[in-house]
Amino acid sequence: MPILLFNLSRRNVFKAGGFALASAYLSKVPLTLAKEQLATASALHVRKDVGVLAIDNPILVTYRKAVTAMQALPQDDPRNWNAQARIHSDRCPHGNWFFLPWHRAYLYYFEDICREVTGDKAFALPYWNWTKDPQVPAAFWGDNSPLAHPREVGPTDTIEPEFVGQTVIEEILAKTDFQDFASLKSTKQRGGVGGGKRELEFRPHDNIHGFIGAHMATFMSPLDPIFWLHHANIDRIWAKWNELGRANTNDPIWTNYIFQGDFVDASKQPQNKPVSEVTSTYSLQYRYDDQAEAPTRPTVTSKPLIRVPELTISTGNKEVAKSGIPLGVSVPSTARFLATAESIAAANSLPLAATQLTRPEPKEQTVRLRISQVTPPRNKRAFARVFINCPYLSEKTPINDPHYVDTIGFFGADHEGSDHAEAPEYVLDLTNTLTRLNRSKNFPTDKIDVQLLAIPRGKDVAGAEVLAGKFEITVATATGEA
Repeated sequence: MPILLFNLSRRNVFKAGGFALASAYLSKVPLTLAKEQLATASALHVRKDVGVLAIDNPILVTYRKAVTAMQALPQDDPRNWNAQARIHSDRCPHGNWFFLPWHRAYLYYFEDICREVTGDKAFALPYWNWTKDPQVPAAFWGDNSPLAHPREVGPTDTIEPEFVGQTVIEEILAKTDFQDFASLKSTKQRGGVGGGKRELEFRPHDNIHGFIGAHMATFMSPLDPIFWLHHANIDRIWAKWNELGRANTNDPIWTNYIFQGDFVDASKQPQNKPVSEVTSTYSLQYRYDDQAEAPTRPTVTSKPLIRVPELTISTGNKEVAKSGIPLGVSVPSTARFLATAESIAAANSLPLAATQLTRPEPKEQTVRLRISQVTPPRNKRAFARVFINCPYLSEKTPINDPHYVDTIGFFGADHEGSDHAEAPEYVLDLTNTLTRLNRSKNFPTDKIDVQLLAIPRGKDVAGAEVLAGKFEITVATATGEA
């Protein structure tokens, strides 16, 4: 049987990410910030961490007034609270690379409406840093507060670090390729060719929605006032990623795409917003309180990596064991993953004598698992842990087990309250899991069994559930060419 070879070195991932090529790439990343938009740092609205604001802080006072005023607007006013939520239900992109720019524009116009209906022109939407403060903020509770909303969690419920912990966020920020960070390329915001959720979306984003539940677990989630602070934090993470020197894609399919009539401004006029106009917070006249006061030309950037699938190992539908133990998709591990002798030695992987390269100087490679057509779990708030080849899997199997791959959420999976007709797809990296299995002497030599185990949230719910789905494993090569 042929030996499974692949590049396992995390060090080489960063080397291949293009840090050494930063200066060469900088000339390809023009800053499109107009001088008149950046006259002074003081002209920018500053979005602040809600965790440092007292309940009677003027920012929260204005936000309460805005929610009350928007809820009181006529139903045919596009600035009405329900009408704003319907924009998300009808138009929002999820599971592709339009996810981040669309929601940035959505928040931008919502924030402007808040200023208009309250008369507070200095208002800036706060953000909820759930990594630092993993409970729904205190200002969003209370019988008489317009920021309160029906939820399936209480004031003391805490979301686990598995979804939003510092290690999770650091791993997301360490990604050097835009698609790996922002979800995968698609030709349209909904229904286009391509797409697939990546970790920022399927882990912290989706699981915050599922953790809170009720409207937040549906595409009508903006009915809950916490939605806007949740997405402000996602937007902040994108801004932080850019500030670290990471480059957005310059693919014209992304930069030239126009969200046509998706939003309305404070005067109720429909707005067409091209992606190219929302790639910087500064060009939209705001920044986050942990961002620099003014934009600077990045001194380090990452070169976008073109990931060319070398081969598809297997596709197939998952079987479900009657005993409740997940059965895997039988994926023969007979494909040859290109690897350099240096990377194999560095990873303490296969003996050098076993390497049989099929082309000279192969590039960095990643083993990817695409999950699609997943049957939604019975518990709408559930999350799923993904494992491979775990013979003892149960809901008590910890995430530090070497067979563990990642944790996904199911936001949008049942499309309740939405006309969004497409089930989400997820793209996970298997490379690190295969590394751990190799080091623990459990490397899969015959097949890769994909196991998807849904863990319910809340009280008085059914136990863990084995989920069916379609799985595809590919080997992707980063050429390092823009």
